[in-house]
Amino acid sequence: MYTKKTMDYLKGKEKRLGFYPYIGKITEHPCILGGSVEQIIKDGREAEKYGINGINLLLYRYTEDQKKLLKATKELKVPLIVAGNVVNFEQIKELTDNGIWAFTIGGAVMEKKFVKNGSNKQQIESVLKSL
Repeated sequence: MYTKKTMDYLKGKEKRLGFYPYIGKITEHPCILGGSVEQIIKDGREAEKYGINGINLLLYRYTEDQKKLLKATKELKVPLIVAGNVVNFEQIKELTDNGIWAFTIGGAVMEKKFVKNGSNKQQIESVLKSL
C-alpha cells in the first residue's frame, strides 16, 4: 500500500493537496474491486491512520455484495467518493441516502444513460436536478 509513502511525501509541501486512495483489491481495466467486505474496510481503517483526506471506493465495480459493502463503509471516518459505474438515478439516490460525500460519473454521460438521446449538458443537468 502506497498510502503511507504518499502521505509522508505530501507532509510539508507548500500546496495543500488532498489524497483519496482506493481501498480493497483493485484489478483489471477498467478497475474492478475485489476482496471481502471485511478486508476492504480494514484497508480503509489502515489508510485513515495516515491522515488521508478521504477514500475512493469502487462500490459499483465490487464483485460481491455491494449493499453490504455500502453499509459497512459507515465504520469509516473520512469522506467517501464513489467512482465507477454510477449509471442510473437509483444509484445516485442510494449514494445520497447513505451520506456518500461525492461520486463520479463519466461514461454514463457519454453513453446517454440519464436522458435518452440527450446532450452531455442535458445528462449533467438531469443528474444535478436529482440531487
